[in-house]
Amino acid sequence: MLKKKSDIELLDLYASSKDQKYLSELFLRHSDIAFRTSRRITKNAADAEDIVQISFIEVIKTHQKFRQEGKFLSWFLKIVSHRSIDRIRSEKRRSSKESQAIKTEYYEDKTLENDEKRKQVIESYLSLLPPRYREPIYMKIVEGLSTREVSNILAKPEKTIRTQISRGLEKIKASLKTSGVTLSVLMISNFLNNLSLEAAPASLTSQSSLNHMSTQISIGSQTALFLPKVYC
Repeated sequence: MLKKKSDIELLDLYASSKDQKYLSELFLRHSDIAFRTSRRITKNAADAEDIVQISFIEVIKTHQKFRQEGKFLSWFLKIVSHRSIDRIRSEKRRSSKESQAIKTEYYEDKTLENDEKRKQVIESYLSLLPPRYREPIYMKIVEGLSTREVSNILAKPEKTIRTQISRGLEKIKASLKTSGVTLSVLMISNFLNNLSLEAAPASLTSQSSLNHMSTQISIGSQTALFLPKVYC
């Protein structure tokens, strides 16, 4: 059964048979976290879809490199993260007005009488942290990746990852206190660990999308990475 196969086994099966079903299983297995990672960085669902597809094609074409550096998921998310950052740099999507809007929306009510409101406020403060704190917290606490996986994705020592997570949580704690809310770092971590995780959109995991990626992977030219998607 395909679901019991490891990522490496699926890659080897695809390499020997060129059967799309192995690539499809591999992509569907990791599409949700890849989409969330890109959308969190780009703040744009359409961009995230494009980037996830492009990154998957790239990681399959460079699979020998990730075999030397670590797990498939780590290499996949590393490429997703880099391409997402490149996209926002080129398009300059970041806006201080957007950040201020988040603050205004969530912080007017400081009572936070229920857990759902606490989650919303904690997540909004997390989104406002500098990337060096925000990304390790998202990957480790929200997504549940290991410290080693986060270290591989962000290309930083595990000790640095642990330090950045600790400092980031302390910054969230301090921001909450400024708003009149006192929560321990452990409580903040628990709230973040229980955030609802968005699934990849149906358009990204559709059969036409899978067919498109399989076709591009079978093409040797690197220019295939940038061909537009075609959906039915």
